[in-house]
Amino acid sequence: MMTRKYLNTHKKQGISPSISPAFQIILQIHLNRCIARLRKRHQKTSAAGDGSEHYHHIHLAGHHYLHGVQLARHLTAAYQAIERMSITDELMQIHNHRQFHTRLDEEISHAKRHNHPLSLMMLTIDLFKKINDDYGHQKGDDVFVKVAGIIKQVKRKADVVARMAERR
Repeated sequence: MMTRKYLNTHKKQGISPSISPAFQIILQIHLNRCIARLRKRHQKTSAAGDGSEHYHHIHLAGHHYLHGVQLARHLTAAYQAIERMSITDELMQIHNHRQFHTRLDEEISHAKRHNHPLSLMMLTIDLFKKINDDYGHQKGDDVFVKVAGIIKQVKRKADVVARMAERR
């Protein structure tokens, strides 16, 4: 569990607390290295005693720091996109089979811990094989997407929608 101090520190640095702590540590190490390089460059330039060169170097140092921050934000966004893709069924844009099992385990634990009832609804499309055989797999995919869209529209915020089957 992340502490408030941990979350606030990472918010100030522009790092999302929703990514894994291990990846946040990697980003933090990268930022710290960038800052250390900038300080070292600044000290070397200051020792030279040339004011214009010093100003120019501070400008470059700021650029490198901003580049490091932009890189960290870009890496964070890329990591979040990969994380989202790893738990989402590409066709239907709902949780995939693996995420279904992960969330089911979480929901069962939560229901047991709080002594709450738990409901699970599973549905299948009757004669779906016939749709694929008669109209082709593309039309079958279209049916899947349409059904998933309807379910997403009517579900409650707390409900989890996932594709149970791994393959068609």
